[in-house]
Amino acid sequence: MIQKQDCFLLGRIAKTHNLDGTLLMILDADQPEYYKSIKMFFAEINNQLMPFFVEKIKIAGTIAFVKPESFSSAAEAEILIG
Repeated sequence: MIQKQDCFLLGRIAKTHNLDGTLLMILDADQPEYYKSIKMFFAEINNQLMPFFVEKIKIAGTIAFVKPESFSSAAEAEILIG
């Protein structure tokens, strides 16, 4: 199991972006474009890190629009907000 101290904070998920489960993530990175091909990220849920695979990602400045493979609606993705 991966531990939080083995990871780094990339940003925070601010809200859902549209009805297909895409998330709006605010990046805390000096070079956000470096993450345009990210394949997976971890999110903390109930004090546990959970992996999420990225279906698609679009970077616009310090904002990332991330569509996880595991979500098909905004309601499902809301668990990751914050």
